[in-house]
Amino acid sequence: DRVRGRAGQGSPQETAALQTLSTAWVARGCAEDLDAAEPVLCELRERQATAYGPESWRVMSVDGLMGLRLARLGETARAEAVLVEAACALLDQPDAPPLARRATLDRLITFYDGLGAGTFAALWRSLSPGVSTPGPRGTLPADAQPDQ
Repeated sequence: DRVRGRAGQGSPQETAALQTLSTAWVARGCAEDLDAAEPVLCELRERQATAYGPESWRVMSVDGLMGLRLARLGETARAEAVLVEAACALLDQPDAPPLARRATLDRLITFYDGLGAGTFAALWRSLSPGVSTPGPRGTLPADAQPDQ
């Protein structure tokens, strides 16, 4: 609510602040932050879809964050579907900024690295030079397993 009061309801500044806040919550990954991020991410997705269209790279960028949130909650199958769809959509959009494309691909690669699915991570890494190198495991719950 403090973000909304300062930036102005529905303003681009408010949208940017909410994006930053939800990104931080998902990155921290504690249950309370992941719960707080869900309604903000849903609102951001709606705003971006209304302003730029449902297939916009901005929507896919939010979807990538939603996928990472699901992964951190242990919802592996849903997370994978959302992350793959977001990554494919961003790769198909020539107007997507390299930073947005890279961030979304990094989320998918981190997801696969966290599951120990290095082959899938390497495949996605090969599709976009300059995307993350393998990082430390443990970004997902310890009991998360690749879905068969």
